[in-house]
Amino acid sequence: MRHSIKHDIISGESRSADHYAATVYPLELEKKIKEEGYHPEQIYNADETAIYYKLLPSTSLMSRSEKHCKEGDKQSKKQFTTMICANATGGHKLQLLCIANSKNPRCLHHVNRENLPAVYASSKNAWTTRAIFSQFFQHDFVSSIRRYQ
Repeated sequence: MRHSIKHDIISGESRSADHYAATVYPLELEKKIKEEGYHPEQIYNADETAIYYKLLPSTSLMSRSEKHCKEGDKQSKKQFTTMICANATGGHKLQLLCIANSKNPRCLHHVNRENLPAVYASSKNAWTTRAIFSQFFQHDFVSSIRRYQ
């Protein structure tokens, strides 16, 4: 609290998780893997992450006397989403699935998308939609696994 400056949250959202499911699911998954006799080469995990490239920091340093400064503007949710997928051994890593807002971004105007080291898709909010995931699964995931296995 030196010089009456404190670290405070400007805006934020609370999130809750299903802690019960998070503790039970790994046991159920392990049981299923043993029952079916899957090898680690056959077990794949996919997860997505997003980069909020216009998001401002949610915390700030301010004087104790600045009460009104805790009010913030609505945060920009402009994002770029990437899905990463690999098998349990790490021996097979699929191409990244990159999702952005624009169908035809300027940076890819004269680029052959078939030669990109990633699969590019677009949606209104740059989120993974059912259609995008289905296309990725049927076209890229299945064909890549068939080549690998």
